[in-house]
Amino acid sequence: MRPKKAQQLFIKFFILALAALLSYSIAYGSFRLKDDNLIHLKFYDVGQGDSIFIKTVHGSYILVDGGPDSRVLNFIVKDIKPGPCYLDLVVLTHPHSDHLYGLNEVLKYCRVGVVLTTEIKAETKVFGKWEELLREATSSGRVKEVSLARSNNDIQLDGILFDVLWPLNESVSEVENENLGSIVFLFKYGDFEALFTGDAEMEVYDEISPDALSDYEIEVLKVPHHGSSDSLNKEFFEKLGPEVSIISVGRNNKYRHPSLSVISFFKANGSTVLRTDEDGTIEVVTDGKGYEVSVER
Repeated sequence: MRPKKAQQLFIKFFILALAALLSYSIAYGSFRLKDDNLIHLKFYDVGQGDSIFIKTVHGSYILVDGGPDSRVLNFIVKDIKPGPCYLDLVVLTHPHSDHLYGLNEVLKYCRVGVVLTTEIKAETKVFGKWEELLREATSSGRVKEVSLARSNNDIQLDGILFDVLWPLNESVSEVENENLGSIVFLFKYGDFEALFTGDAEMEVYDEISPDALSDYEIEVLKVPHHGSSDSLNKEFFEKLGPEVSIISVGRNNKYRHPSLSVISFFKANGSTVLRTDEDGTIEVVTDGKGYEVSVER
């Protein structure tokens, strides 16, 4: 959705004093998501990895990836209601440990409605543990359902559409590079749209039909693969034209993410670029019409 000039949506960055207060509240555990009939999307600062938490207007909880360690649990317990942890939907975009490790801890601590994942397997201890925990949780009823992501397998929850764009209907279990099987999905609530990309690399966007996004104007993009240049499909993202581009990345990481060429590209195309390594946890709040963005620091 692009608003008319007189009704332009705005991105609201907190003044320094309020940003400091927010940082203080998170640090000392007093900050919680409000029951305010709004959608909250929090791009957690989990270091070199991805983890996004979503609260719906009806109080359902969604977690997309779990980051590279157990710190995601510290975030979650502050953002859910007191009591036993229950997540309505957990998405594992692909089985690399910087997206998966924290989900292993989540499965130990939380009950889950639906786990959305792919058939891709990884020859790692972290993924082996994931398979073990998922089997145990499914057999015990702690996880109600496991669903494979396909472009014809969309999910609707509390008025939100999760439109899976990749993988397509065929299996991606044989891909050599797990990033090429990473789930890509559109998040739509009212007139607000965000695109979640996991670590999907350049070739993936050549396979996604232009018609799949022709009716949408993306407000928020989760920049793929921590801002790596191998995921920058310029033609695709120029057409997409996100207003805000969020990079989940660790400070001083060994991969030198994000690439300066990626940052320059999105800025040159009029997008506001935010980074968890510099801005801390980033929160987007929307009522399905307008939206606001705040940063931790």
